Amino acid sequence: MPRDSSGVYTVPAGTTAATKTLISSQAYNTFLTDIASAMTNSLNVQGTAAMQAVLNMGNFKISNMTDPASAQDAVTLNYLSNTFAPSAAKVNGWLGYTPANKAGDTFTGQVTVAPASAAGNIVLEKTALSGQSANVYGAYGATSRWGITLGDGTTEGGSNTGSNFGIVSFNDAGAAIGTVFSIVRATGAATFGYGLTISGGGLAVTGASNFATSLTAPTPASGDNSTNVATTAFVEAGVPTITAALAFGVPGSYAGASSGSAVIQPGSTVAGSTLLTYYSNTTTSGALSGTWRYMGSSNSNGAANGGAGQIYLRTI
Repeated sequence: MPRDSSGVYTVPAGTTAATKTLISSQAYNTFLTDIASAMTNSLNVQGTAAMQAVLNMGNFKISNMTDPASAQDAVTLNYLSNTFAPSAAKVNGWLGYTPANKAGDTFTGQVTVAPASAAGNIVLEKTALSGQSANVYGAYGATSRWGITLGDGTTEGGSNTGSNFGIVSFNDAGAAIGTVFSIVRATGAATFGYGLTISGGGLAVTGASNFATSLTAPTPASGDNSTNVATTAFVEAGVPTITAALAFGVPGSYAGASSGSAVIQPGSTVAGSTLLTYYSNTTTSGALSGTWRYMGSSNSNGAANGGAGQIYLRTI
């Protein structure tokens, strides 16, 4: 009976010696055999034999261990702390890459969003209804060149107001030059801050609204034939000058003529060769070329009788 379940050794019954009493060889041998068995099953401090069962520490610690050297050695707290304590260098080494910090970081390579399914979205989430914008910047080094605002800091006050779109340009020092293009979220109204050039495809304007209500009129000048958009004020100021310089018979000029006996209605076009012109009480036929539009008559019956009071506009 080497040890009980608590590890306490008790000598076998009948093997205890008495003073001045002969020791029985049988009891003595039983005692020695039991002692030998107990020692065999005890933990050898020299480490000459391996454990043959699980070592239960009974909620006690093992102290004064040395750091492990082999794969199956027990690990000390010192070794674990020094080897596996989190640090940027260690984490990067374990992962094989440098993880991004969700509180803010700088990527040194291309970032691609390519989910296996659904949309590959990048979401810039605003957390305030006013004074906060969602921006994407293009920069040279750390100096901004372009900024795209996917919701500016204008207050969201209901009815789809606020959080408008914009594209901003920056100078070489990184200071904002101005808003190149903007869209009001509530109305969809778009504004170009520095003009608009269309290189191809033309420009189509649809809807009931006018093309523009605040064009800046160019300075009226005689002979101006540029392709710039002109305001009504410019046209009204320039047409008298232009028409005054037109030669007789060219497109845009007017003539007093007659369709002869032919009845013609205002707005109709006729060949100039069919019209009669009058000069010094002399009637001339075929003096006009091109196509002419009948605009009306200077007398009450000119259209009906082909009188000389008819007025024509040269079209082509």
